[in-house]
Amino acid sequence: LDQVPILSHLIDSYVAVEDWKNANDKQSLIYNIQKQHYGEGNPKLLAPINKMVKWHLIAYNRGSSMLHLLSAMDLNSKAIDIIENNYGADDPRLNETLYRQALASYHLAELQNISQPTGFGQPVGLAQTPSRTFPAADNLPTYFNPYRDGKRALLRRVNLFKSNPQLPVRDQVEALVNLGDWYFLFDKRESALGIYKEALALLSGDDQNNLVGSIFDRPRALNFAIPFDDENTKPDQKKQMGYVRVKFSVTPGGRTRNIEVIESNPPDMKDSEVYKSIKHTRYRPRIVDGKPVLAEGVLEKHIFDY
Repeated sequence: LDQVPILSHLIDSYVAVEDWKNANDKQSLIYNIQKQHYGEGNPKLLAPINKMVKWHLIAYNRGSSMLHLLSAMDLNSKAIDIIENNYGADDPRLNETLYRQALASYHLAELQNISQPTGFGQPVGLAQTPSRTFPAADNLPTYFNPYRDGKRALLRRVNLFKSNPQLPVRDQVEALVNLGDWYFLFDKRESALGIYKEALALLSGDDQNNLVGSIFDRPRALNFAIPFDDENTKPDQKKQMGYVRVKFSVTPGGRTRNIEVIESNPPDMKDSEVYKSIKHTRYRPRIVDGKPVLAEGVLEKHIFDY
């Protein structure tokens, strides 16, 4: 175990120069050392497994191979098994792992639709996300069903909160909204609206009004984005900030229409990229009295550095 801090520093160095192979090898070595020390199935492995899952998701998010997504899903399944075997099938510790399983499934679905986008384009607000090219070996295995796998994880997450009534109601509402968003992304509109109504029914009075205002009052981009790893990132003083302001409409089906760039600085640098991002991003529509409605004149500002 004394080797772990040294290996962690090596990983930081490899990541800094985008040497993904060596970074991945050292990350795997850390996990194997801890697994050998603690033993298979030991709850003490949860922390290193969670770190490994985060590593694979970040590596993928920075433009590395799709195989990182598959590795993240495999390790995440191991974490679920450890929690179930040591703490039970309804333990709240499952919440984060189940969400990560849906997160990976979302990005696998995005890859399946990469040639013909149907709502799984680059998430709005992430115009600086690196473009990806995948070698021929990176074919998605046929036994994966991203819609089914993500739905199962999110449904189980909802039931997890129902089995733990002591947890905050708002957490259960968030889990329901995530499930509704999943249905909407895959064109299960009626199922999505039913879940949204169930979420609202859990709240009353001011809490419900606040929820409507924060979630349903205007269109929201639907994506299960992998957070960027900014823990060890120092700002580049040589870079400058730019932006693109856009106006568009969102249909009751969550599709964007009438996209218009109204201002950009520097001009034309990211206009086309942001336009395509919004065009291929699915939105949760504005919902009034439980029904989706057309939203016109939606304004968004996308910031990037250069």
